[in-house]
Amino acid sequence: MDKVLTQEEIDNMFAAAVSAAKPKEAASTVVPCDFRRAAQIDADQVRSLSLLHESFARNLTYALGAYLRVGLACNLVAVEHISFEEVLSRNQEHAYVASLVVEPSNTLAALQLDLSLALPMIDLLLGGQGEPDQPKREITELEEQIMEYVVRIICSELHAGWDVFGISFAFDHRQRSSELYRLMHSNEAVLALTFEITMPQVRGNLFLVLPGVVSHGVLRKLATGGPPRRAVARTSAQIRSRLLNCQFTAELSLDGVNLPARELTALVPGKVVMLPRVITTPATFLVAGRPMFSAAIRRSGNLRAAELLMPMWREHAATSVEAHQ
Repeated sequence: MDKVLTQEEIDNMFAAAVSAAKPKEAASTVVPCDFRRAAQIDADQVRSLSLLHESFARNLTYALGAYLRVGLACNLVAVEHISFEEVLSRNQEHAYVASLVVEPSNTLAALQLDLSLALPMIDLLLGGQGEPDQPKREITELEEQIMEYVVRIICSELHAGWDVFGISFAFDHRQRSSELYRLMHSNEAVLALTFEITMPQVRGNLFLVLPGVVSHGVLRKLATGGPPRRAVARTSAQIRSRLLNCQFTAELSLDGVNLPARELTALVPGKVVMLPRVITTPATFLVAGRPMFSAAIRRSGNLRAAELLMPMWREHAATSVEAHQ
């Protein structure tokens, strides 16, 4: 005889079937949020920052090597976006530390140079050989002034690299390692850059820490397509400005003048040589050995002068291109 189910049993079976058909919801997991890690840089931003500071490292290699008059290599080791508290935990007790003024934000950045590098650099600048085995000690006031020039060179190369962001750096003053915590808040997210500097007998690290207001602004620009390129007009103006301080030889020449050898061998001081040229025939004004203008010979007081008549560099350039082809 078949069992007859009660209404309660039927309801229970129906409820069990419905609950079995529903997908099980995944258990929710609560993870603590660390706001200091909320703005970590991604791979593309790291790549852009690395390219920027690899260029800075190359330029610093040439500039610092020329100043110290020694073979030197600077290489980028790490780019990190960390809290200033982590920076302080890595701080060395014996190191040369300086603060840098960052404009236009008017904030302070930190520079730390291992004493294993700073002391040999000072020794080189004082006429020594840059001996590596030097006692760990604090830098004297005189040595501070010497190191200030080294830091100014680093600031100059930083300014050249970060100029694409409109950011400049300038030396502020020497800081004690124990006073580094005063520069920034411990929870502030900073951009930390580590460089390895190698000299003939020593090796050490250069550590740069940029404040959050600077690093966040740079990261925002990188997120929107990278740093802006320098305008061609601006670059041309800078090149032109530097070239205006250069010196080139200039001379006024009479072309196509031939004299017999007998007249040349008979030349003595005070003798007047008759040149087979009419006085109104233009001469050539040359700059660095290249003809630039046809010119009339003139006098200005006791000085010989040239009145520029017609440009000749276009004709000379066209002739050079044809000869090259």
